[in-house]
Amino acid sequence: IAKRYDLTNAVMSFCLHKIWNKALVQHLFLQEKTTLVDLCAGTGDIAYGYLRQAKAPCEALLVDFSANMLNFARKKGCEYPKHT
Repeated sequence: IAKRYDLTNAVMSFCLHKIWNKALVQHLFLQEKTTLVDLCAGTGDIAYGYLRQAKAPCEALLVDFSANMLNFARKKGCEYPKHT
């Protein structure tokens, strides 16, 4: 599943999952340094959206029962700059 997870989400939700994820991230408190724990993280879209929007240095801990999902999330994570 991991290889096509993002594509499957896009097709099954008619890309609405991106809007839902963005709305969720916007409702999180992003002003102070904090750690997000993303349970059932999949390929990390919500966690990385959170890190992109954070106003302070933050971190995210991704948890998923699928090691393959976390491997894809890890690869995605290399694309995002870290706060300095």
